[in-house]
Amino acid sequence: MITALPKLNKTGEEEKFVAWLVTQPNSHGSLYLERVAWQYARYLRTQPPKLNISMKQEDRNVFICKSFEAFECLYKEFLSAPNFKDVNLQGHQSFSAGLAAYRRYVKYIEYNGELKMSDTPSLNAKEAKPNNPAMTAAIPDELIEVLNHSYSTGFRFETTYINLLSNASGVEIDEKIQSALKRLMFKRDDGIYFLLDTVADAATRKDIVDLADSYLEEYGCFEIPEFYKLYVDKVNSACIRNADDFESFYEQIGKSGVRCVRAPQIGNRIARYSNGNLWGTFKEVAAKIVSVISEEYYGSCNEDDLHTKFCAFSTDLLGKIIKQYAAEELIRVEINDSVCYQTYDALGLPENFSDMLAETLERLADIGLDPSRDVLHTTISLKIGVNFMAEFNLPDWDTFQRLIAAFYKAQPHREWKYYVFGEVTI
Repeated sequence: MITALPKLNKTGEEEKFVAWLVTQPNSHGSLYLERVAWQYARYLRTQPPKLNISMKQEDRNVFICKSFEAFECLYKEFLSAPNFKDVNLQGHQSFSAGLAAYRRYVKYIEYNGELKMSDTPSLNAKEAKPNNPAMTAAIPDELIEVLNHSYSTGFRFETTYINLLSNASGVEIDEKIQSALKRLMFKRDDGIYFLLDTVADAATRKDIVDLADSYLEEYGCFEIPEFYKLYVDKVNSACIRNADDFESFYEQIGKSGVRCVRAPQIGNRIARYSNGNLWGTFKEVAAKIVSVISEEYYGSCNEDDLHTKFCAFSTDLLGKIIKQYAAEELIRVEINDSVCYQTYDALGLPENFSDMLAETLERLADIGLDPSRDVLHTTISLKIGVNFMAEFNLPDWDTFQRLIAAFYKAQPHREWKYYVFGEVTI
């Protein structure tokens, strides 16, 4: 069973709300997970005090609302707060999602009467949430014991397996128990199921979720295969064969509102908030990279050190992010067969390089030569007396072109087109 969020006021209104919510279908048609319900309850408790509204703190308690009318009045007051959107975004919209869930809850208790804990389904680890919200199916201890000891390599919900499990445990396994077991277990893409404790113990599962949350908080995303490398020796290799299996496992135990996707045009598998913009997230990561290289590595950092600093991403993805979003501030060079990222200031170009470049382009125009990359490179090399690309460790022509575009500050405006740095009317 996944470790729930801290349960303050465990026997009070929050627990009643959570116990009710786990019997309800979400927008995808499946039942709310317990950890998600506790997450909503936590934000319903912690976010209202942050709202800029003229209301006493004790009157902001969502959990005192027992009628739909009372809740609606409080809800409208919350929405009127000028910082409601910012407060909601702090919790990645779990606050507004919790409010929507609580609206359904007060409707329920208004028409069905006050909930008693004896009326709500148990949140015991040995019970699962069925498709029918009105009923729960307890999983007998005998089943869990047999699954632990005899099916550590996996279980299939097929007639033969079910009959063997029933005979070994002495329990008649009906459809309700099968459904409850399926929700309790991790399903691999080949249709084999495992108890969560077989895949990884509770401490490891908590560590996976906590570290993923910290990456999401810091970067807004992380790369699944790199994340898997951190836990490849901590999860059961008989259950988790590769990064794809680990991704499925994380999706089951991880935070609600996180999606695992393939980054468009890049291909790397990324976990990110479902309400986020991946390219905008990468742009923010690029800004952090530039800051770290400039301030902590004095303008030059090899890719291994950068990967150590940003271990949520592979060197491959870091390079793609830099090329896409930091090309005007960082340049990729090769020094002693090692890839490094440098600020332009750290390259050691002549101080007057921008002026030299503008003058060179002007002279080429005077003699009627197109400033192709070959012509421009040759002319600059002759002017400074060295092979320009070799002297400054530029690995390819793309890097050369980006450097030229970054240092050209004069008029008229120029851009690279078909390997010519030509004038462009804007």
